[in-house]
Amino acid sequence: MLTKFSARILILVIAVVVLLIFIFFFRGGEVFEASPSLDEEFRLKVGERALIREIGLVLTFNRVVEDSRCPINVYCFWPGRVTIEMLVARRGQDAEMINLTIPGSEKRELDGYIIMLLGVEPQREYPDKVEIPQSSYEITLKVSQRSR
Repeated sequence: MLTKFSARILILVIAVVVLLIFIFFFRGGEVFEASPSLDEEFRLKVGERALIREIGLVLTFNRVVEDSRCPINVYCFWPGRVTIEMLVARRGQDAEMINLTIPGSEKRELDGYIIMLLGVEPQREYPDKVEIPQSSYEITLKVSQRSR
């Protein structure tokens, strides 16, 4: 025979076990900082990931490879460029590392979809922000279906 106290402990233990099973098996899975739809602009910081659910595409902003843009408060002969590195993975396919550059190679086609780099912030400034730490960068992207 169980006492009232023992019965309460047993119910509590069962509730905790059921809760742990629920958390383990039914949790949301991976965390994404952005979940945009196609043709919707979104922003990512270094190390963040976005999931375009309707096509199962995951984009991870790894780092800025090069930032030779002319500081905004300086007159330059050449405007410079900024290149970012991203990991792109699509359901059932191997992940692919890509680079996008402004200006020049802002777009990349992958399986009928176009990944577009629209902007990279912050802008360089002289003398305060000539060297920008990786953790400060934020990019603006958009993914669209290729026109037929």
